[in-house]
Amino acid sequence: MNSLPSLYALKAFVAAAQTLSFSVAAAQLFLTQSAISHHVKNLERHFGKKLFVRSGGKLKLTHFGLTLYQDLAPLYEGITAACLKHTHLPQAFKLKAANTVALHWLIEPLNRFNQQQAGPQVVLHSPFMQHDHVNFQQEPFDAALLCLAKLSPDWHAVHLFDERLTPICTPAFWAGLACQTRLPEHALLHASSDHVDWLQWQQTYPEVFSIAYPHSGKIFDTLGLAMSAAAQGLGMALADQAFIQPLLASGQVIAPVAPTLCTGNAYYLVWPKNHPQQALWQAFGAVLKQAAPNA
Repeated sequence: MNSLPSLYALKAFVAAAQTLSFSVAAAQLFLTQSAISHHVKNLERHFGKKLFVRSGGKLKLTHFGLTLYQDLAPLYEGITAACLKHTHLPQAFKLKAANTVALHWLIEPLNRFNQQQAGPQVVLHSPFMQHDHVNFQQEPFDAALLCLAKLSPDWHAVHLFDERLTPICTPAFWAGLACQTRLPEHALLHASSDHVDWLQWQQTYPEVFSIAYPHSGKIFDTLGLAMSAAAQGLGMALADQAFIQPLLASGQVIAPVAPTLCTGNAYYLVWPKNHPQQALWQAFGAVLKQAAPNA
């Protein structure tokens, strides 16, 4: 391999991988759907491997595509963060939120709020975050939507909804288990490298599944990637109930057992106590609270 692929093609691939939709990626990048498809095909020729497959009308990442996306996503988020740091947006405020939250819930209420705003708009930025965190002194954000257990005394916060996790997998994966009370080591899909979700599940519900090694299985960088892997039949993920209804409704995944894990974390809109636009964030928090999945 003597040359690198086009950066435009890589950016198109990352957008398509994040959204699992060529049309949505095209809209985000102000391109045509055929342009996204062309970029993806060029990358597939470059690497000699398929990046996406279609199953039941749905776009899915191949194993290679998922691996490539995991490698590229944090690099593009780093570029975005570096540019934002030096960008002056006097008529907009920057909101930090994880990709999973943005794609599965936040975009609709954010758009509704901005349509009602006569003044500055709230602009969403979704940098790569393995753990929800914000440092308002060092990062170029005005507010953040985070999932955490402890709030900083320097923040104002609006509680939106609690984190409740439930196991999801494809119907075929569930039917193929030799014993549905014992998960094989390779079946666990982790949304972070600390394996904390499955460890907490096993401590809370040891009678549901026999899991000999909760640290085993596949590790992903985000909840969204773990959910995507589960939807592709790679194993079982613990997914937030707030974000799985479309997957359940489409039949892509099932939630095969009844218990849900209340992790002690919750989703909050947070902003600095010294921010000059307190009323704006209070109003935005009220809109998000009303749109919360379990509201």
